[in-house]
Amino acid sequence: MLQSPENSNGTVRLGIAPVIISTVFNDALIAFINQNPGIQLKIIERGAYELQRMLILGDIDLAVIVSPATVEGIYEDLIYENTVRVWFNKEHRFNDFTGPIPFSEIEKEKIVTLTDDFMVTFQLNKRFKGDRLKPNYFLQTQSWDLILNLVQRDKNLIGIVAAPIGKNYSDHAIKNAEITPEFPWKISICHTMNSTEDPTVEYAKNWFLKYFSKYKKISID
Repeated sequence: MLQSPENSNGTVRLGIAPVIISTVFNDALIAFINQNPGIQLKIIERGAYELQRMLILGDIDLAVIVSPATVEGIYEDLIYENTVRVWFNKEHRFNDFTGPIPFSEIEKEKIVTLTDDFMVTFQLNKRFKGDRLKPNYFLQTQSWDLILNLVQRDKNLIGIVAAPIGKNYSDHAIKNAEITPEFPWKISICHTMNSTEDPTVEYAKNWFLKYFSKYKKISID
């Protein structure tokens, strides 16, 4: 177990993208607070782009985002890896597919996914553009549960969200499949050279790195 800085009663400002905090980071937060009562953890929930801006400006000490970081001067350590999946009603044609769903098939469907300020959607658009495909976005939202609710209610819609998000939604009417080529979902904890000069911040970063080192890619099957 890591030892916290001597007589530490400082504050660590930790920025986390909302979609991450409720799927990957909740247990880690509980463990950190219980093990480090002298450190006040201040949570700031923003999107990946805003968190990177705040990190560079010194408004937060650490940021947890979907990798990769896109701003120069930010250093990142990978702490978690999974995949982005396609979600669909059990009556959708994808239910008859064997194996991963190609992007060329996804292009043909009405897609519900997150808004453009989410890193996953940025990466999704980049993939479609690289394959010269034009996605048909039925709706984009900041609410992951709305995506899955709409897929549940309309067999003609598909959703594209990270695999761990679906773990919070237990409904047998919804199925999911991997995408091909593989669409990874990687989470990093980020810092700047200045932010980790504070020994309490450096300790917190290393604590989370150690905590997540015991986890491998998690399946939801």
